[in-house]
Amino acid sequence: MRFAILFLAGLVALPAAEVEPLVKIGDYHLKTGRYGAAVVADGYYVYVIGGDTGTEFLGDIERFDINSHKVVRLTDRLAARRYPGAVIADGRIYVFGGESATPLRLGDRMEPTVDVFELSSGRITHAAPMPTARAYAATVLIQGKVYVVGGTHAGERLQAQTGMVEIYDLATDRWSTGPSMPTARECRGAVVDDFILVPGGYRDKARVARVEFYVPGENAWKRLPDLCKPVSACSVAFLGSHLFLFGNYSDEKEVVAYDLRTRTSRVIHPDFRAARHTAAVAHAGRIYVIGGNLPGDTRVAIDDIQVFAPPAP
Repeated sequence: MRFAILFLAGLVALPAAEVEPLVKIGDYHLKTGRYGAAVVADGYYVYVIGGDTGTEFLGDIERFDINSHKVVRLTDRLAARRYPGAVIADGRIYVFGGESATPLRLGDRMEPTVDVFELSSGRITHAAPMPTARAYAATVLIQGKVYVVGGTHAGERLQAQTGMVEIYDLATDRWSTGPSMPTARECRGAVVDDFILVPGGYRDKARVARVEFYVPGENAWKRLPDLCKPVSACSVAFLGSHLFLFGNYSDEKEVVAYDLRTRTSRVIHPDFRAARHTAAVAHAGRIYVIGGNLPGDTRVAIDDIQVFAPPAP
């Protein structure tokens, strides 16, 4: 479904239909529980990268077969990190940023290394390092370019939230800079058509309700109506006509659905098992929500693979 006209022409929203747009269809488990991981998908597989077990940062990749539901570990030789971003392209997984297990400088735990894992051989190489190492950033791929948006970086004295946009070209192995996102924040994002949507997030010790989107063809940011409530520590995926935000910092069982046809959002109830700091990816008509943790004992990481799909007609 194309949303370009809806975004750019400002059409009148359609009435919202109060039907649950998502239901749970499966529960499976990783080999190692984790939160703050990255996740990508291609073909028959979902790949889960890095994260934090609650006692150590991980540098591994676990592969989940969407048909047999088997999980195998492909490597544990990546840079150990949590809250990275990742994309998959041309048979390779690219891993960007995140918090490093070992501070590079006093107070600086941001990992600049871009690991490249070749799926066919298991070989690990490195792309050009990030100009500004960050964690908690939205990381998406559009037309051969990776956009790293927002997040937290090491400021002059303390870690600072940012709206910066840095763009990595897969073909040239070079970085460039785009216009900053208007609202600096820790965030996750999703690609819808040729846009990058960033809903919610965390800024100045508070949850955010703002929804902004970037149009690469115009090199410009625009804004949509806010979420129905502020949301942070969530994962984000786009499926059908909705953005879905899984979990919330203090309301871990919440799932917020943002209908792009009506530009409205609401809390839905798809039997999501409570968690924050999950990772999510939409693939082959389903959404896979990975891992997470809960307040009270952040040393315990969740090993869930929760699978959701639109309800049957």
